[in-house]
Amino acid sequence: MSTKYKHIGQTIKKLRLLSGLNQVQLADMIGKTRGMVSHIEVSGKVNYYTLKQIAEALGTCAQYVESYHENDDGISGMTVKNPPLKQNRIPQLPVIDLG
Repeated sequence: MSTKYKHIGQTIKKLRLLSGLNQVQLADMIGKTRGMVSHIEVSGKVNYYTLKQIAEALGTCAQYVESYHENDDGISGMTVKNPPLKQNRIPQLPVIDLG
């Protein structure tokens, strides 16, 4: 079984869907257009400032979004901790401890 790492845009999309938001809603929350959100999700290209805005809108932190990877079995990586969630929008998603 091979590990398949997703780019950050795919991670953002997954977290957005888990939050129950569509692209327009997320775009409104961060002051961007739906097209910009779509571009980020498809290309994986996002600057840190926008990533931070997205993460906060999704109730987590940029470091979590950056370190979140999936393989065929689910989350893989280092030690898993409870995520720093805001308003409990994404319940039970772990943070991967890089340290």
